[in-house]
Amino acid sequence: MSERFHRPALMQAGTSPPSANVDRTSARADLYRAVVEHSLDLIFVLDGAGACTYAGPSAARHCDRPDDDFVGRRLADDVHDYDRGSFEDVLDHARRFPGESVRIEDLRLKRSDGTWLHCEGSCIGMLNEQSVQGIIISLRDITRRRRAENWLRKFKAIADAACYGALMTDLDGNILYLNRACAELHRRDPADLIGGNISTFHSPEQMAEVEDLHARLAREGSLSAVEAWHVRSDGETFPILLNAMMMCDDSGEGEFISATLVDITERKEAEQDVRRLNKALRRRVAEGTERLEQAQSDLIESKKMAALGGLVAGVAHEINTPVGVGVTAASHLVGKFEHYRRLFESGKLRRSDFMTLLQVGEEASRMIQSNLRRAAELVQSFKQVAADQSSEAQRRMELRDYLADILLSLRPQLKQKNVDVVLECPEGIVLDSHPGAISQIVTNLVMNSLVHAFPGGGAGNLALRADVRDGSLRLEFEDDGRGMEREERERVFEPFFTTRRGEGGCGLGMAVVYSLVTGTLGGTIRCISAPGEGTGYVVEAPVAVVGGHHPESAGRIPYGLSPAIPGLN
Repeated sequence: MSERFHRPALMQAGTSPPSANVDRTSARADLYRAVVEHSLDLIFVLDGAGACTYAGPSAARHCDRPDDDFVGRRLADDVHDYDRGSFEDVLDHARRFPGESVRIEDLRLKRSDGTWLHCEGSCIGMLNEQSVQGIIISLRDITRRRRAENWLRKFKAIADAACYGALMTDLDGNILYLNRACAELHRRDPADLIGGNISTFHSPEQMAEVEDLHARLAREGSLSAVEAWHVRSDGETFPILLNAMMMCDDSGEGEFISATLVDITERKEAEQDVRRLNKALRRRVAEGTERLEQAQSDLIESKKMAALGGLVAGVAHEINTPVGVGVTAASHLVGKFEHYRRLFESGKLRRSDFMTLLQVGEEASRMIQSNLRRAAELVQSFKQVAADQSSEAQRRMELRDYLADILLSLRPQLKQKNVDVVLECPEGIVLDSHPGAISQIVTNLVMNSLVHAFPGGGAGNLALRADVRDGSLRLEFEDDGRGMEREERERVFEPFFTTRRGEGGCGLGMAVVYSLVTGTLGGTIRCISAPGEGTGYVVEAPVAVVGGHHPESAGRIPYGLSPAIPGLN
């Protein structure tokens, strides 16, 4: 027991006068009062019944209560229910054993907002001291420490069983706890890390990134699936997947940081392998696509050449008639000349015979001239169409005459299928365009209808209409054949799509048309068809009109076919 709590002894002879003793006692009391009032500890003085007779300023500050709020109240009433029994035991001990200090391990005091202040300290009974006459209780606020211990217990219970790294730090990055998996991840001993700082896990070059992550955590409250790099004890760096959370106190302010770390080295290596494989796959796909495009281009070119071959066959068929007539006329004329030459040599040639010879020669010559001229016109027409089909060169052309030449080249196929075709186009429209593309488009549209629109070789009708307005060429083609189902119509321009694969169809005719319209001509094409209502195509493409076109006379041309294709107008 400190002497300052002893009652003063009676004044003996030779001692200082009473006034001097009073002054010293007063000075000492002032000193003790200053120490108590400026102490960070919570100081209480209780009477024998446990009521508070004095509470230091620190007690009021920590509990957020007025200075005199404790005075006159039993302190035990402000103690948590679970702690009240042990606190009463401490007070009882202080009453029974004056002067003996008793340790208070954990005591929860109520704050003004209903939360609890965790305290530890001591209690000493001084009821017999005249200057005190009370029980002195001195407590220290350990709320933060208890909260950390509680969080740590919960965290450890989960983390100790985890196979991933887990650690808890304070706001300055000091390590409060880490599990063995985390230590093994960094190839270190747990005992060497607890109490240290997380800077141990990073190289100096990484600290700027660490500070950015810490600022982001403070701002957002948590980090989810963040990739970062850590350093092992031997200096090796390795990638981790970080999840972190700010652990808050009752007021919502951050107190601790808990984090989990997962080594993602294998995942990173797998991702690198996947990237390499994807790169190789993209290269192979590009090579395969290039080969496929080349093959498709070759097939389309083959289709063009096949159409050209059909054109050649048509040329041979068409020219055969006038040439045959001419040959027959020439043979007949040669026979007549030989007959009359023999009459002349025998001296039997009469004037009437000579006149007959002149008449036969004149008729035969006219027939030969007429048919050779017809053959020459056919050859010239076919030659131009064939040259255009094998070339994509741009040149001038008269639209109606050129379309007529194309249909003329297709007359053998039309006759064979017993199909009639009507061409409707204003005269005198001169374009600077790609006649080869137009020839291929019209040829493939006609041949596609001949193959698909009239099953069983039935007769039918085709119509080709052309016009130019506002710098745009519009071609309308229709047949009155069987039409198409919706699925066929939607896939009609797909390469290799055909409904007659088993009958020699390759599915490239309409793909060629689409490629020429959208590529060479830079236009659009659409298909209008329905089962039993025929099929129509509308091509629109920009062209340069160089002469002979009068917009006011280029209105809609009457159709003249029945049934008309719905939607073609």
